Amino acid sequence: MQKVFADGLQKHFQLGDKVYRMFPRLAELTEIHIAFLKNLKEKQRLAILSNDGIVDSIADLLLDQFSNVNAQRLKSAYGEFCSRHRDALDVYKVLEKDPAFFNFIKHCQANPLLKKKGIPECVLFVTQRLTKYPLLIEPLIKTSKENKIECEKLSRALAMVK
Repeated sequence: MQKVFADGLQKHFQLGDKVYRMFPRLAELTEIHIAFLKNLKEKQRLAILSNDGIVDSIADLLLDQFSNVNAQRLKSAYGEFCSRHRDALDVYKVLEKDPAFFNFIKHCQANPLLKKKGIPECVLFVTQRLTKYPLLIEPLIKTSKENKIECEKLSRALAMVK
């Protein structure tokens, strides 16, 4: 979304603050999630090097992601992004009337990464992302019942994300 829509719109249309209004703090959200993904990949890499390639736990990464400074960054960035959802759609609806903008969006939707999704759908995905973490963590808790420490860490991470 950042590279295809936000950067593309700025490059081709020089929309200034309208891009920010459609995608408030998107760069920061992208940075947060790329850092989390990097940590997950590093955990996987270490598991491959040290044993059978199975990652025993991601509870520590989840706790780190949803606590302290990271939690504040997530709350702040998602809070602003979600609270400006209506404004983002309003800006999009105005711009959509411009044929060049409309054609650009259609061109972007052809990108396989977007799976034919447009700006409204992508904005909605971001607003819903935090609600998906419990759906990840709850099954992990169920499968780690035998490991009390892991289960406790995952339960704390779940409480933090809620």
